[in-house]
Amino acid sequence: MAKVNLAALASTDVPDSDPRTARTAGATELPVDRLAVNPLNQRTDSDEDADELEAMAETIRAHGVLQPLIVVTTSAFLASYPDQAGALADARWVTLIGNRRLVAARRAQLRQVPAIVNDGQLGSMYEIMLVENGNRRELSPLREAEAIARALDHEGITQDALAKRIGRTGAHVTYRLQLLGLIPALRAALDAKTLTVEQGREIGRLPDDEQEQIAAAGPPYRLTPKPLNDVKRRSRSLPKGDPAAAAASIRELYSGDELAELIRLLQSD
Repeated sequence: MAKVNLAALASTDVPDSDPRTARTAGATELPVDRLAVNPLNQRTDSDEDADELEAMAETIRAHGVLQPLIVVTTSAFLASYPDQAGALADARWVTLIGNRRLVAARRAQLRQVPAIVNDGQLGSMYEIMLVENGNRRELSPLREAEAIARALDHEGITQDALAKRIGRTGAHVTYRLQLLGLIPALRAALDAKTLTVEQGREIGRLPDDEQEQIAAAGPPYRLTPKPLNDVKRRSRSLPKGDPAAAAASIRELYSGDELAELIRLLQSD
């Protein structure tokens, strides 16, 4: 499947609406007080930079919102996510693309912003958020991992297919998902940047009891060193001319999870 083409969304038709037509082709001016920031957006306050938002608000005060938001009707949003009704209050539209622009427009005290209404984009919401946030300021690794997991679950596609559609490598998607295996204490350490992403994805594959020991030891959160005999075992050469013996040796060298990942990588494009 092709990558999400955000630029192509600008040509989407807009249904008839009472607000005045925007100067941006294909968009309609919608009232800011009837637009909601997407409550499922993976970007949190900790991912935002106050200075960047204020700079954006200042630009908007001077020039307005030049690129239209992509929004869906609240009724369509709640049909898919009924548990979010409390977060939307009396909003008539929910923003899919342009949440930061909406926040900045509010800071700039704009009454209306240009927007394209397209309920058809709701099915690719998490995928769109990954592309939009990836093309701007990075999501925190955990928030990106959560968005990837939700996109895989919601859209029912493979990791490799999602990676291609959001412009990432298959390894990037796999490594991000490994972070979701971290226990809460180590997730907090990752958010606080006392645990690196590289450490997090390695530790995230360990059983919870081992992770508890690592967390209890505190920074720099070292993995338990492999026993010397394990290092020697992994460096063994494979038997030649005997497939059965080679297979048995491989099973000794790698865990079940490692073998599954090796097979996935070998089968990917």
